[in-house]
Amino acid sequence: MKKLHYDGPVVLVVLDGVGLSPHRSGNAVRQAHTEFLDQAMAKYLNIPLAASGEAVGIMPGQMGNSEVGHNALGAGQIIKQGIAGIEAAFKTGDIWQSKAWLGAMKWVNEHKGATLHFGGIFSDGGVHSDISHLEQMIKRAYDEGVRRIRIHCSFDGRDVAPQSEPKYIERIEKFCSQFKDADFRIASGAGRMVAVCDRYENDWGMVKQGWDMMVHGKAPREFTSASEAIRTFRRENPNIQDQYLPAFVVIENVAARSALASRAIKARKSDADSRRGAEPIGKVRDGDAFIYYDFRADRAVEIATAFTQLDFDKFDRSATDTKIANKAHLAKAKVAGDRLSLNAKAGVKFAKENNVTKSQTITKMERKGLPDIYFAGLTEYDSDRHIPANVLVPPVKISQPLNTFLGRNKVSQLAISETVKFGHITYYFNGNSYKKAPREGQIEIVSDTQPFNTRPWMKSAEITDTALEAMGRFQFVRLNYPGGDMVGHFAELEPTITAMEAIDIQLSRLAKKVDELGGMMIITADHGNAEELIDKNGIPKTAHTTNPVPCIFYDNTKNAKLYRSAELKDAGLTNVAATIALLLGLPDYPATWRPPLIKL
Repeated sequence: MKKLHYDGPVVLVVLDGVGLSPHRSGNAVRQAHTEFLDQAMAKYLNIPLAASGEAVGIMPGQMGNSEVGHNALGAGQIIKQGIAGIEAAFKTGDIWQSKAWLGAMKWVNEHKGATLHFGGIFSDGGVHSDISHLEQMIKRAYDEGVRRIRIHCSFDGRDVAPQSEPKYIERIEKFCSQFKDADFRIASGAGRMVAVCDRYENDWGMVKQGWDMMVHGKAPREFTSASEAIRTFRRENPNIQDQYLPAFVVIENVAARSALASRAIKARKSDADSRRGAEPIGKVRDGDAFIYYDFRADRAVEIATAFTQLDFDKFDRSATDTKIANKAHLAKAKVAGDRLSLNAKAGVKFAKENNVTKSQTITKMERKGLPDIYFAGLTEYDSDRHIPANVLVPPVKISQPLNTFLGRNKVSQLAISETVKFGHITYYFNGNSYKKAPREGQIEIVSDTQPFNTRPWMKSAEITDTALEAMGRFQFVRLNYPGGDMVGHFAELEPTITAMEAIDIQLSRLAKKVDELGGMMIITADHGNAEELIDKNGIPKTAHTTNPVPCIFYDNTKNAKLYRSAELKDAGLTNVAATIALLLGLPDYPATWRPPLIKL
């Protein structure tokens, strides 16, 4: 079989959240002045790719997301994952027979007065979680004898409508009200971009605020119910999106409880609590159990780490006013031969593995503020460190991802992005693993911590600067520009247009270097978002879309005449891995991969 050869690198550019839509209204992709992209789409081979639903291994009609999108790009195969795999576990009942579920139920029932806590993103968005899973677990826990449950909500407004939380609160309150002899309530809440749900260690302060809210019962605001909290926040700021709702705890006046309960609470109350005459209703205490019901890892792994790792140094878990160990600025990478030399970190570094599995054998002093609880996740959030140790549904196994195949064939490769998408272009692309292949480099540019709609260009220039310096030393380079997705999630047209225009400038810079080196560039995306910022009812849309994404073959070498579209009827993201292998002169890719988008 004839093989292709390039003097320069094959470059894969992922335009995060950039889909294709014929409509102009609310479409930042079409309204932006993107001279390079417009010309590239017109001049070069461009194959629309399916990036949602069954094409990426999730439920039919389900919008795509960055996790499954990068899994699909790197795996080369359709993996049943995310909500699809979880739904199957609930349908078969396998989840109730898992060691983690049985362990949680045993723990709660053996510890007198114990509370079962649930936490996660609170919606039916289906990207990180689904509230129906929470409902099923509450019902099953009740059937198994649990009578006290507390729910800690990370409000969404991102994968669902931006101000939709009241309906979810009403839904869960109504659901819990059917259990007449039980005490099932929402105990705390915050927007997902405010507390708990940080990712890629960008802002441990978010995790700390969530910890204080759930464990210490401390938050900027206190209310008698979650409904009261939302009404108050909406009154104070009618335009606030759910993802930015302030952190709060639900409190209850001691006098409203029975005399026996009052005496028990007063015995452990602080002076401040006594003065206030109220108590947070849902602190996570020794003897409790906690199930985190997200099935997507990136916004769950940090809080899971805080709840399970004895060796933990990101913040003091025993106090509420401590300094946070956040990231330092990344120095520019230097490239020597095929090796990367960094003055600072070149990827996510984690604390030494130290899962707490037999908490009863560890002294209170050794626990350093870590409650003595049973913690489980709906699935595994870190496959390398196996966090958490207790999982209700086994993690997805992805064999022979692209980076492993290239490493086995001695192909040098480099992954680059900024913090908010670094895990996607590395961990998810590499089959849910932080392990690098031989001759694989990874460079992370630290993201801004300010709202991205105020800095919509993000780190696109810095990502490009790093790529231009390094790409001459690698045969395969992959990078992710986050702007289309991260700015698009604000559902604001002008900032998202600016994000697209900033990325377009950087693509032009990349293209010049690719031509200079004699390489080629595939420009695609992981899912849609920026092309649909207004829904069919004219309401701002912060969620992803089900639209196809582009796949442009920017190639000014003689090789461009040696291949053409394979005209696949079901072309999708999972066809990209074999395409890259073919472009790198490696036609003997794994038989489990889907076929390439091109043929020679």
